[in-house]
This record gives sequence, structure tokens and C-alpha cells, in this order.
Amino acid sequence: MKLVTIHSAKGIEFPVVFIVGVTEDAFPSEGPAEEVERARRVLYTAIMRAGWRLTLSAVRGRASGLLSCIQEP
Repeated sequence: MKLVTIHSAKGIEFPVVFIVGVTEDAFPSEGPAEEVERARRVLYTAIMRAGWRLTLSAVRGRASGLLSCIQEP
């Protein structure tokens, strides 16, 4: 197991990835367009690190609206 930040995982792939804390605080879906776009890109990059399995978690009631854009295969 290796614990890394989203930013330090850029360019590295892992078989299993857990992304915790996908909330509006960390990944806003509303607000200034450039801030929302940055959050979307960072979350996309983190998701793409998963080679085989991906698990996302968030606090109920505070989950990022960006999660509604994600579809299961």
C-alpha cells in the first residue's frame, strides 16, 4: 500500500485507487468557472491513476457535484 497525494500521483498508475474526501470543499462544482474546471481536471487525473479498481468516497450531504458526471462502466 502506498499513500500519496493526488498531485504527487500524476503520471503514475496503480492497480487499485481510493480517492477519499470528494466533497464540494475539495472539488467544487459551483463557483468561478476556472476553479470548477481546475477541480474537474484534478479529479479526472486522480481517477485515471486507477488501472483496475477505483473507489471514491465523500461525506453524505457534502459530496461534490462532479460525482454526478461519473458513470460506472
